[in-house]
Amino acid sequence: MKRIFVSLVFIALSVAELIAQTEASRERVRIDGDHGKLQAIIQKPALAAGEKCPMVIFCHGFSGSKDSPLFELISDSLQTHGIASVRFDFNAHGESEGDFEQMTVPNEIADAKNIYKYVRTLEYVGDIAICGHSQGGVVASMVAGELGTDALKAVVLMAPAAVLRDDAIRGNTFGKTYDPRNPPKTIDMGGGRKLGSDYVKTAFSLPIYETAMKYHGDALIVHGNADRIVPYNYGQRYHYLWKKSRLVILDGYDHGFGPNLKHATDIVTQYLYDIFGKQTCPLYGKRIGFLGDSYVRNHRRPYTEAWHYKLAEKYNMKYFNYGRNGSCVTIDDPRFGNALYKRYATDMNDSLDYVVVIAGHNDGSRLKEIGGVKEYEKRLGELLDGLRQRFPNAKIMWFTCWRGANAEKAKDFQKIVKSTRKLCGKRGIPVFDATKSCILADDAEFRKKYFQAPNDGAHLNSKGHDMFLPEAEKFILNQQ
Repeated sequence: MKRIFVSLVFIALSVAELIAQTEASRERVRIDGDHGKLQAIIQKPALAAGEKCPMVIFCHGFSGSKDSPLFELISDSLQTHGIASVRFDFNAHGESEGDFEQMTVPNEIADAKNIYKYVRTLEYVGDIAICGHSQGGVVASMVAGELGTDALKAVVLMAPAAVLRDDAIRGNTFGKTYDPRNPPKTIDMGGGRKLGSDYVKTAFSLPIYETAMKYHGDALIVHGNADRIVPYNYGQRYHYLWKKSRLVILDGYDHGFGPNLKHATDIVTQYLYDIFGKQTCPLYGKRIGFLGDSYVRNHRRPYTEAWHYKLAEKYNMKYFNYGRNGSCVTIDDPRFGNALYKRYATDMNDSLDYVVVIAGHNDGSRLKEIGGVKEYEKRLGELLDGLRQRFPNAKIMWFTCWRGANAEKAKDFQKIVKSTRKLCGKRGIPVFDATKSCILADDAEFRKKYFQAPNDGAHLNSKGHDMFLPEAEKFILNQQ
């Protein structure tokens, strides 16, 4: 009986230990800052023993705090999606130590860098991003510039208050006026807070954009065009500096993201999901090659507008474009070169993780000329077997042509699609049937909007590629 009791106790303790290892948590911590201890809240998702997760550092604005609904909404949402966060009060704000008269943007930058150093030591933390609102956005951008691109996975700026330097030069901070060349020792900001002269002196010559431009990584800038505290052009300038940034201007939104705070926070959380989600995706950092006709080459537009290029960019993939306008699976052409069943052997890189063929439109358009379905199937079989032999470890998949722009073409295209599905199916190669996709090549109004020309039934414009990308992406991800 005693032995059974001991065993039950051991099991109970083991279960309790397992729960402790995986349970989501919210922890209050004190971290050394530039002007005393900083109060912070760390939210961690449920993790298995030894598992790592991304971390986001949040920087609040002038006279704000870590407890603002803005960052609480984002932190709670991130936690449920496996992403940790730390919200903290800058020196002299909220529950942190410090004297408001001594607060400056440079010492807030020092505070944020101390937070970064702290979370970098946590064993469960993987990649780190930083997000700031208003003055906190300025701090986040300058921390990114000082730490460098390799230190941060992404930067998010929400209504970044880069206007603060111009305000100091004008001698007007939040409506409180002063002589900018000889500011008073303190400026009464109301609410019992007095701003020190060092704030104005350091802001007067603060190299905001000059420092931020040293960062070259992913970034999101969100700003409302009804922001009367910080005009949106201050956020827009970050977008011009950061080539890998995305700018979202919210129509009618103010500095605090009224009238719909939740919508603004959803934009940020979705961006962070996408940024961090890419790392765990099997596509991330791999080599992908696209073989085919003008669907791959993108006809008369740069292939950088095509969905497949955008997919590779999203997942940081090495992209290879083996498209040729007019190329067929079946027959050579004096103008467009060898058929695909020959060309793959001479054109394609031998070290690919993914091989995607997008073809069949030209064979369908010239079905009689190429010798009919039997000849197509013969050459298609040679192409598929050749690709398998050349890329034994790669994932191979096929995208068909769109539906035909007229009834006659549609019949021949369906014959090509049917043969493609049959032969690929025998070899275990997945096929995306684009005749059943969101691309309506047989709709004249649709072509006017989403194709390169109204009478073009093959080549998408940039908007068309953007429309098709989610479908294509989902299909490719499902093949893992």
